[in-house]
Amino acid sequence: MPPTTPTPTPYQLPRGAERRLIEAMEPFRGLALASALQALFATGVYDELERGEARPAALAEALHLDEERTIAVLQFLAVEDVVAFAPAGAVGLTPRGRAYGEFRAWYAMMVGGYANVLATLAESMAAGASPTARRGEWVALGSAGVDVHSSMTLIRRLVARLPAPPRLILDVGCGSPRYLGAICAELGCRGIGVEPDPAAFEAGRRQLEGSDGTVRIVRGSAQDCIAALDIVPDVVLTAFVLHEVLGQSGEDGVRRYLRDVFAAAPAAHLLVIEPDLRQDDPSVMRHGYARAFYNGYYLVHPFTGQRLAPREFWEELFRSESLTVVAGGTTDPDIDSTGLELGWLLRAAPGQ
Repeated sequence: MPPTTPTPTPYQLPRGAERRLIEAMEPFRGLALASALQALFATGVYDELERGEARPAALAEALHLDEERTIAVLQFLAVEDVVAFAPAGAVGLTPRGRAYGEFRAWYAMMVGGYANVLATLAESMAAGASPTARRGEWVALGSAGVDVHSSMTLIRRLVARLPAPPRLILDVGCGSPRYLGAICAELGCRGIGVEPDPAAFEAGRRQLEGSDGTVRIVRGSAQDCIAALDIVPDVVLTAFVLHEVLGQSGEDGVRRYLRDVFAAAPAAHLLVIEPDLRQDDPSVMRHGYARAFYNGYYLVHPFTGQRLAPREFWEELFRSESLTVVAGGTTDPDIDSTGLELGWLLRAAPGQ
């Protein structure tokens, strides 16, 4: 009787499985690489290496890092061709490593801000589990860089439809004031940012130290800020905020917010930017950037007390609140050709 081949157990792979194992482990490789890149950005090591080669021991000492662990991260990244060690022991960025720096804001937001959310998906999927807290300061810092890249041209086109150039923009849920600062610098106006997250507010306050006062930041919720409004903005910017209100306060909370804005500033225009929830639409989700960024972006939001919604939901809600869409649009296709980031310039109907 010929010998039988034992059935593989979870701890025993069949012969010849190495190729499939390598392919199966690619997601882990990506997890480790993304984490190591964000560590390089967050610790300041990347900035030091941008200035030139340095010895790992000197980097660790200058940045108050553990030398052994710093070397471990650098050696991992050397295998990934992000850094390279010279024969004399110094380390420097490779061309690939320098290319990552252009997109560090995405790592700040999605790895710095949401890594803990991704790490606890299994626990958070349990019925009745509470939302997982993001790291607000990293979400704020990263989203500012991402938004300047993706939505600046969209905002420019929408603001061009105003009856007059804005003098004051109120940015509700501003995150990092760098985004508002870039907008105000381009438009030549003042800005006030409102941020409820304590860590994000403190980080934003530090960023504005020594600035010229064109932009300032205050701490508070969207609703509290609008209710206590003692200024009259020309534009109320609500970028990637309504889905947070929707997740935490429901549709009624969004409606209250919209009504509060125009009750406090009836002549103002409301500029809303939101992602279009189309994760179940293969025609767009096959797009390279949709898979690289939006798919993960969609994933984390239900776990953090936020609720994304499709274009049709937002436009029907605006219509039912008797708001006029003065202009709408999406991102420049040279920047983001998915069409998944949407903007609306809204005003209240006369007599509202």
